[in-house]
Amino acid sequence: KLRIIVQMALEKHPKLADVPLAQDLVADAESKEILKLASAPLAIGRPTLAPPGVPADRVAALRAAFEATMKDADYVRDASRQKLEVGNWLTGGRIEAILKDSYGAPATVVARITAIDNELRELRKKEQAAKKKKSD
Repeated sequence: KLRIIVQMALEKHPKLADVPLAQDLVADAESKEILKLASAPLAIGRPTLAPPGVPADRVAALRAAFEATMKDADYVRDASRQKLEVGNWLTGGRIEAILKDSYGAPATVVARITAIDNELRELRKKEQAAKKKKSD
């Protein structure tokens, strides 16, 4: 049996209402911001995007079409048969807000998360080198 103890997300998954978000487990504001920034790509997932400069009326039409599709009973039923989760999607406006928040993150938060990312990359390189050395 799997017991989920924390969610790395911006918002709780409906099926995991009793599981805390990572940012709820830290006390200081900067750590909360770091965890929110780290969660942003996970929240966005694989968005459908349009290039810069698309007229506002076309953006609105694309968003409306996407939302209509995600709410279409036949689409949801077909996705369910294929065991695809489509009930937990974000609107274009929500994705835009997440991106604005992420790009507006304080420099100190960006610096800390960059340092953490660099440290993790170095650890992965060392692990890969150790595995390669062991297999040689």
